[in-house]
Amino acid sequence: MNELFQQEERQLGELMLPLLKKYREQFNQLTARLKEGSAPDDVHDLRVVIRRLRSLLVALKDISPKVKIRSLNNSLGNIMKPFGNLRDLHIQREILTAGIPMEEPLFDIYMRRLNKKIAKIESMLRKKIQSADMSSIDNALSALGEMEKISLPRSREMRAAARRKIPHFISRSIMQKFLWKCFAFFPLIPNEEMKQEFHKLRIAVKKLRYKAEIFQPILKEDIPSESLALFRDIQDAMGETHDYDVTMENVADYFSKKKPEVLGSPAYKAWIEKAQSKRHELYLKSLALLKRMEAFDFIRPKKKQVF
Repeated sequence: MNELFQQEERQLGELMLPLLKKYREQFNQLTARLKEGSAPDDVHDLRVVIRRLRSLLVALKDISPKVKIRSLNNSLGNIMKPFGNLRDLHIQREILTAGIPMEEPLFDIYMRRLNKKIAKIESMLRKKIQSADMSSIDNALSALGEMEKISLPRSREMRAAARRKIPHFISRSIMQKFLWKCFAFFPLIPNEEMKQEFHKLRIAVKKLRYKAEIFQPILKEDIPSESLALFRDIQDAMGETHDYDVTMENVADYFSKKKPEVLGSPAYKAWIEKAQSKRHELYLKSLALLKRMEAFDFIRPKKKQVF
C-alpha cells in the first residue's frame, strides 16, 4: 500500500515474532522447573510470563485479525487464574504482618486460617503443574512462531492514515484503544466509593502498560522510558489500593461469619481505621499519578482534560 505501512509491517515482524519465541522459551523453562518442585519465585515468574504472552497474543490479533488465538489464550488464562488467587493471599499476609498488623488475639485467629488456605492452594498448584500436559500450548505457540511475517490488513482507515502520512498507524491505534479504555473510567474514580470502577481501571492500566512495553521499541517518541515508568507506578499504586480493599473485605467477611462479636471490638475498630487510612493515602497517590496520563494521545493532540 504505502511505504509507511510496509515499514511498519517489517518492524512489527522483527519486534513481535522474536518476543513470541522468547516468552515461549521462558514459559517452557518455568513449567519444567515447577514440575520438578522448584522455588516459589518460579510461580511468580510463570504468572508474569503468562500475562506477557497473553498481552502479546491480543496485540497480534489486533494487528492481524486472521490470527487465531482464542483457544490458546483461554488455556493460558486457565493456568494463570489460581496463581492470582494465591498472590492475593500472599499480599493479605504481608499487609497483616508488615503493613497494618492486627492486635492479638485477632491476628492469631485470622492468620491460622490464612496460612492454612495458602498451604492448600500451593500444594494444589504444584500438583496441577506437575501433572499438566503443556504440549498443546507449546504446539500452538510454536505454530504462531513459524509465521514468516506479520501482515497488516488493508482498510479505509489505513488508506486515510497513509494520505495523512501518520507513521506506525496500526501500533498507535492499538495503543490509543487501550488508552481510551482507561479514560472511560476517569470521570468515575474521583468518587472514592466506586471501588469496582477503580478496580476495572486498574486492570485497564495494566493492559495499557503491557501493550506499551511491546510497542515501545517502535514508538520511542510516543512512549519514552519515563512513560513506561509512569504506567508501572500507576499500576503499583492502584494495585496496593486494591490490595487493601480485598484484605479489609476478606477480614470483615471472615469475622462476620465466624465471630461477629469481633466486628464491634476496640481491637478490630482500631485495625480497620488504620487500614482505611492507608487505603485512602494510596488512593490519593493513584489519582495524582493518573492525572499525568491526560497528556497522552497516540493519534492526535488532546483538547481538554478528562477529569
